[in-house]
Amino acid sequence: TAQDMEDNINRAAGNYGLIYFYAKDCSYCEAQTPILKYFVEKYNWEIKPYDTGKDSKVAEAFNITITPTILLIGRKNGEYLIVSSGVVSLPDMEERIYRGIRLLEGETSVENYSTYDYQKGGVLDPRSIFTNK
Repeated sequence: TAQDMEDNINRAAGNYGLIYFYAKDCSYCEAQTPILKYFVEKYNWEIKPYDTGKDSKVAEAFNITITPTILLIGRKNGEYLIVSSGVVSLPDMEERIYRGIRLLEGETSVENYSTYDYQKGGVLDPRSIFTNK
């Protein structure tokens, strides 16, 4: 599934971008920035950084109150999803972006957001709890 995740993220690079909300005096942002830069280099994604201390209008538009926060945003329809609020590791970021892409593209539902395809119908599938009774 790791290769599927990477392939999906690579394919989605032209259709999605990231918005990164940070603050210069935020020590958590200092930890998140190099991780995010590595993600961008690895997958060739576009990122728009916003310093909330200099320009808070964009953060207010998305109701962002915590830094660092990363948003996944669709280029075609403008739909977005918060990937993380606070520091997130590269593997966690990749997984959240993968899941976010699948949700925004309609490949999964909100109820199954955290369920992998191989888990559907099993004990880790929230919908199966009610349908298997």
